[in-house]
Amino acid sequence: MRILLVNPPIAHRVKSSVSGFIDSFSSENPMPPLGLMYLAAYIEKHTDHTVKICDMNVGQGLSPFLIWDDKPDIVGITTTTLTFYDALWVAKIVKGYDKNIKVVMGGPHCSIYPQETASFPEVDYVVQGEGELPFMRILEGVKGKILEPEMIEDLDTLPMPARHLVNLDKYHGILSKRKTTSILSARACPYHCVFCHQPKGSKWRARSAESVVGEMEIIAEMGIGEIEIMDDTFSYDRDRTLSICWHIQDRGLKINWNIRTRVDKVDEGMLHLMAEAGCKRINYGVESFDNRTLKTLRKGFDSSQALNAIEMTKEAGIEVQAYLMLGSPDETEEQMKSTIRLTNTIKPDYAYFSLTSSLPGTALYEQGLREGRYADYWREYSLAPTANFTMRFWREDSRQEMIEMLEYAYKSFYFRPSYIWEQLLKVRSMSELIRKAKMAIGMAK
Repeated sequence: MRILLVNPPIAHRVKSSVSGFIDSFSSENPMPPLGLMYLAAYIEKHTDHTVKICDMNVGQGLSPFLIWDDKPDIVGITTTTLTFYDALWVAKIVKGYDKNIKVVMGGPHCSIYPQETASFPEVDYVVQGEGELPFMRILEGVKGKILEPEMIEDLDTLPMPARHLVNLDKYHGILSKRKTTSILSARACPYHCVFCHQPKGSKWRARSAESVVGEMEIIAEMGIGEIEIMDDTFSYDRDRTLSICWHIQDRGLKINWNIRTRVDKVDEGMLHLMAEAGCKRINYGVESFDNRTLKTLRKGFDSSQALNAIEMTKEAGIEVQAYLMLGSPDETEEQMKSTIRLTNTIKPDYAYFSLTSSLPGTALYEQGLREGRYADYWREYSLAPTANFTMRFWREDSRQEMIEMLEYAYKSFYFRPSYIWEQLLKVRSMSELIRKAKMAIGMAK
């Protein structure tokens, strides 16, 4: 049996409320399709089926070689709600060529809207949750269109992602030109912020330090210089985090790696050890420096912890990227400006500001529905996706004011003379200078 796994393009993805340079720049620098690579590796390990991956975000199309000549029996398509229009477009292409090819749709969107996804005639199966075990059920001939979630408890039993099925030269970091790939050292998130979706029944599970560092070693041998660890909260388990760093040092492994975590899950000793082991950047979901807003968002920490974590991280020699949200429920103009001022004062290396939006499947979206702020527009979109759909943000009633606040946040942070000078001092090559200049010009526009 021939299986083709497709990462759909983002050409018609749902636009953010403010279509800006940061979003477009990020979309131009995609990460490898980690979920599909895990699924492909699992199929290769447990079956004798032939598997290929088509990542349409790096210029790879549904060519005659993949569809007409290769004649797949099954095409699996991953999708978020934001990319569902394009995912459905791919399904229609496949069925237009041969209606007998089975189309399997999976990804976060299918966990939120399984029935809606299954309503399209181009979709034969809908996989909820993690893909490996449900996809195997399909290969075994399971009956029924919608497959229930099944989790793998011991992540160390998973084979390494099938990186041999993608062109690794196509991927590099957003903030660097190094050849980059991604790692997932744990699955799910143990927290419940109101703006994030967590599939029902999912729980946090982590790979062992030996497994994680073993994969990092393989990646380094492949000539890749940078790793993005995609966990929501990499340092949730302190002992595991320290063990990963010790294993990296014991093996003499030299590779740069970046993480995402919470400001209340780091400490001074951990940060210094991470820096010694090659950690170069930490992405913190700060969201706000206002304590009332943090409580509304159910972040579970206060602004003093955020300020302290950023300061400690900088002192350890690790770059900081802070994610901030503006326009959260009941947040005043002064609270937003206070967050912007404190961001400029604490001086993370990079700041990513966004307007608070009600994403599907989140507690915040459900709150908006209860309050009558909007109709169930995400479900309506899921039943009839359109190419030019724009998501709404929480403060849609004061749209222009919020756009101006977002512009003020970016300009006040990135166009400080001190920030520009600091970035110039960090430049180590002409390509890096051009890259940062492109970002600055884009944000100015």
